[in-house]
Amino acid sequence: MEQKKGLQLFRHRRRTEPSSVEAARLLAGSFALAILIGTALLLLPASSTGDPLRPVDALFTATSAVCVTGLTVVDTATRLTPFGQAVVLVLLQAGGLGIMTLTTFFAYLVAGRVSIRGRELLEETISGPLSGPGRLLRAAVGFTLGTEAIGTLVLWARFAPEFGVGRGLWLAGFHAVSAFCNAGFSLFSNSLKGFVEDPVVNLTVAAIIILGGIGFLVVYDISGSRSRKTPSRLSLHSRLVLRSTAALILGGMALLLLFDWHATLAPLSWPGKVLAAFFQSVTARTAGFNTVEIGAMSNASLFVLLALMFVGASPGSCGGGVKTTTFATVLLLVRDRLYGRRDVVVMNRRIPNRILNKALVVFFLSLGLVSLSTTALLVSEGWADEPQHADFLRYLFEAVSAFGTVGLSTGVTAGLSTVGKLILVFTMFVGRIGPATLALTVQTAEAEHFQYPEGEFLVG
Repeated sequence: MEQKKGLQLFRHRRRTEPSSVEAARLLAGSFALAILIGTALLLLPASSTGDPLRPVDALFTATSAVCVTGLTVVDTATRLTPFGQAVVLVLLQAGGLGIMTLTTFFAYLVAGRVSIRGRELLEETISGPLSGPGRLLRAAVGFTLGTEAIGTLVLWARFAPEFGVGRGLWLAGFHAVSAFCNAGFSLFSNSLKGFVEDPVVNLTVAAIIILGGIGFLVVYDISGSRSRKTPSRLSLHSRLVLRSTAALILGGMALLLLFDWHATLAPLSWPGKVLAAFFQSVTARTAGFNTVEIGAMSNASLFVLLALMFVGASPGSCGGGVKTTTFATVLLLVRDRLYGRRDVVVMNRRIPNRILNKALVVFFLSLGLVSLSTTALLVSEGWADEPQHADFLRYLFEAVSAFGTVGLSTGVTAGLSTVGKLILVFTMFVGRIGPATLALTVQTAEAEHFQYPEGEFLVG
């Protein structure tokens, strides 16, 4: 400790946990490796109809699949062969579960145990602590495959009379996996617009999306609570996720009905309008299917979808975004600070500072990434110095869709330049692994820190 000019400067050394940094790097590296393998497979002549895909289009499609986004620069239904579509399906499933989740699960089956590093990687993937890793892994994979199987059967019953038994089964299975993984890839060229007023397709797909978007830990908590002889109260995490999810879905639906009742939804019957608004509110949070033309929606509705996409799904789920609990934490922090409260409280529980700090870091890193991606798109596509502002919202929409791994598009993505596509590839990748995880990958294992005296100044 040394004193200089009346100020005391304290110097100390803090060691970052190497395991956390290594886990983040291995997680990011696993997704990157899967993307490269997927790109190589999609470049094969057997994957595409006509000429092979351009390398940038294969990379974009593989990234969108592994990161369970759903943004496309080629028509999955017509440009890819059944083999190419199967490659996308495998990438969707692997990306949805998380590469390390699958790896650790199979390692557990073979070795009968989970290594310390595998445990840390899985906790990073599901954004939560592990209690009985083998049991949780089996439950997570079992729930995933079970939900997809049930969804496939329901959709198959709907598709088989129209498309035939074999084709109907393939369509049902592909869309069930895509829905649970919150991906939004579709084997219909116009997504699900042909089923806009079909309650079976809409409600089934929406239910699968919700189940895939609330997170493994919530499902595990609910099933564990109901399986006990004396049902216990759900954890704070589960209750916050469920309330946030319900509020976002219902609030988004109400606003879409308000803003587009006489616009995009006008041709539909009133039950059809409610169904379409409900479906778009669900899918906007990370799935990316659409039953109405997104590019034709009002600017107010596009802004609602922007907000839903930015928030995204819940921790430990297949979806992206800043996550429901992060958004709720930031809102609670603002609320309690405005009321002058010392602590931030939710459901009679005080939120620890470390969670508040993490939520703020994730929230503002995400805002920064979206801002950077949007600016880069405007520059790469030649709009940076244009006086018109009509397309700004659409480029912002694509950037948020990529970050939130949603896949909704106003039609801009398909016409992007090579540089523009690469910008969205990076945005999708960071959006999938998480800004905080990316920051960990470049963090050194040991760093020096200085503690300065406090200083006062005015803000606001």
